[in-house]
Amino acid sequence: MIHTLIYHAREAAGYINWLYFFHAWDFPARFASIAQVHACTSCRQGWILRFPSEERPQATEAARLYDEAMAMLREWDRAGLQTRFRVSLQAANSQGDDILLHESGLRLPLLRQQHTRAMPVPVRLRTPTLTGSPRPHRSLPLDSRAAYGDMGRR
Repeated sequence: MIHTLIYHAREAAGYINWLYFFHAWDFPARFASIAQVHACTSCRQGWILRFPSEERPQATEAARLYDEAMAMLREWDRAGLQTRFRVSLQAANSQGDDILLHESGLRLPLLRQQHTRAMPVPVRLRTPTLTGSPRPHRSLPLDSRAAYGDMGRR
């Protein structure tokens, strides 16, 4: 069974893993802790001052980047953007780097090795993301894994 969960952009912000966001911008993982800091000037300055002096310019830039990301989420929220998650728990196994979903017959590549290739993926499942790594193909018992989908306007 497929469940659809809908969140406004402001609600989805609490589910963002900022570690990966900062990694995508080539910041060390320690700068993701800015997401846990209150937005007032005093708290931000205290967070920046916890870093060695040579890392403070990078900490200041990380705080600015986080603030810009949050401003973009607020802008998306004002525009009515919603996140729709389509969740389905299915019996699954791994085969090489792919995940085999037995109920639907889908083969999903893991994100680390996705590339363009002909494969039947439903339009609404644009960004398959999975929880954990299932047991190898033909292993018993089968594992259950969740896959989820896209963002779009209301």
